[in-house]
Amino acid sequence: MRIPQFSRLAVALVAGASVLLAGCDSSSTTEAKTLSSIAVSPTTANLAIGGTQALTVTGSYSDNTTAAITSGVTYTSSASTVATASTAGVVTALSAGTATITASASGKSATSTITVAPAAPTLASIALTPATVSLLVAATQQLTVTGTYSDATTGALATGVTFASSAANVATVSSTGLVTALAAGTTTITATHTASTRTATRLITVTAPAATGSLVFSDAYDTGVSFANFGGATNAVTIDATTLYNGKKAIKAIITGSGGYSGGAFVSATPRNLSTFNALTFWAKSSVANATLKVGIGNNANTTVLNAESIGIPLTTTFTKYIIPMPNPAKATAMDGLFHFADGPLNYTVWFADVQYENLPVAQVAAPTAAGVAWPTLNVAVGAPQQMGAGPNTVNFTTPALPNGGKLSDVAWRWFTLTSSNPAVATVSVDGLVTGVSAGTATITATMNGLAVAASAPVTVTAPLPAPTTIAAAPTKAAVDVISLFTTAYTNRGVDTWRTSWSAGNSELVDPFTVAGRSIKKYSLFNFVGIEFGPGVPANNVDASTMTGIHVDVWSPNPAATLEIQLVNDATGTAAIGKYQAGQIATGSWVSLNIPLASFVGLTAKNKLQQMLFVAGGPSVLYIDNVYFYR
Repeated sequence: MRIPQFSRLAVALVAGASVLLAGCDSSSTTEAKTLSSIAVSPTTANLAIGGTQALTVTGSYSDNTTAAITSGVTYTSSASTVATASTAGVVTALSAGTATITASASGKSATSTITVAPAAPTLASIALTPATVSLLVAATQQLTVTGTYSDATTGALATGVTFASSAANVATVSSTGLVTALAAGTTTITATHTASTRTATRLITVTAPAATGSLVFSDAYDTGVSFANFGGATNAVTIDATTLYNGKKAIKAIITGSGGYSGGAFVSATPRNLSTFNALTFWAKSSVANATLKVGIGNNANTTVLNAESIGIPLTTTFTKYIIPMPNPAKATAMDGLFHFADGPLNYTVWFADVQYENLPVAQVAAPTAAGVAWPTLNVAVGAPQQMGAGPNTVNFTTPALPNGGKLSDVAWRWFTLTSSNPAVATVSVDGLVTGVSAGTATITATMNGLAVAASAPVTVTAPLPAPTTIAAAPTKAAVDVISLFTTAYTNRGVDTWRTSWSAGNSELVDPFTVAGRSIKKYSLFNFVGIEFGPGVPANNVDASTMTGIHVDVWSPNPAATLEIQLVNDATGTAAIGKYQAGQIATGSWVSLNIPLASFVGLTAKNKLQQMLFVAGGPSVLYIDNVYFYR
């Protein structure tokens, strides 16, 4: 059927209306999303002064979506002197403290807490100690560099410092600050801290000992010469006016026969320059024929830095001349230990006459023919010195004929010339002290009066040993119950020395060594260190009669297998030595030793204590603090 024209239009309109109504369905209407909150990242930050931190702002929306907000954000700081934030959200730290940075966007806000650390103290200056240095030719002096920081604290600078001498012909200085005097004059040692370029100087004055003559004894002691007992020796040494040599008096020494030994040194009050002589000579005889006496040079009863000995002198009952050659006369520029002897217990008497230094012709004293060294293998940490023992060193002569295989024994390192193959790794002093400078390997070699010494000492240098960063716990005992040698809690008694002269070659001391602003003492122990309070200054003697124990705090990065502590009491002229075995202490922490005095084996009295020793069973570094007697 044909539909009329108007009817088709009506149908179309009705259909269109239906479509329009369908397009207007309320269920398909979209609402715009809104910002619910914002967050700042990071929420906390720690900065150094001058440091920066970029903040990120993230928005959370009503449709549960998130997105970074990169515009329309403002930033404010609660402490603009501590930290500020740029319009881009970059925080800059200005001074120590805490600031809250608030980010705001579309009415929402969030915060980030910024903590600014105080600036690390900077090195303000450095100083060299000791304040004045006057040396005799061939002597040495260790310089210590101390830094003062911007916060007024101080500390020893063991690394990062270089040294230079303005006159190396007068005195040299090693990479660790050990000065060796070579010739009379003055030089300026300059220490430079590499990182900061801070410098310090010290004037070194070197003098040559006066050549006060070759004589030791002839009818009487030469001016300034006296006899000094060896420790623990039983001696009866006098000038004998009845037993004469060529009409002149002789020195009479009775060798004990009742145990122990006899021995001592004839010492000059002023070191002598004996480099123009090549031998010590003397006339001697014995009450009985004997071939056990040991004689030598370079030992002053305290130190043995120029020691050399002839063992087994063949004595007879008539005066005979004996010759002790000097290993290397050029090294004898500052000798005070002129002659020494030791033997016993054999119960005989020996006489010495016309003891003097001479320059004998080559027919009587020729150059040495050989030199022997028992080289050690050394493992050394940077900044931690280690001593090479000189006991096994020998020098052989064909002329003159010497006993004991034709050799001098126990020849000190100073008679040799020691050299390091790599001073940037390890240095060696004239007395055989090897110091690590940087990690690596080196070898130590020697010559003796022009002779090359066979073999060498291999040295391996490792990273620096750690040091304490905190101090030991403060003492708590009442002051009336304490006799203090070294604390900050009590009044300290006087101490003659914290490292005796007879400790040379057996230990080194850094004093003060600063930890957390407090000065303590650092020992490098190769064998032992002696501390004296009384022999030099009688008022320093310690009467511990009412005390029951001794306290000492110790810290070691490389403790020896054993640590022995000794106390020496000398009220009657006969020393009583007490020994306590502390064993091996813990590594890298403070150990408080509270030792009953009754635990010191052999300490029969405690009314006149004069010495304290730390004895290590192997090389180690030992820091000590808080040394006091208590009850």
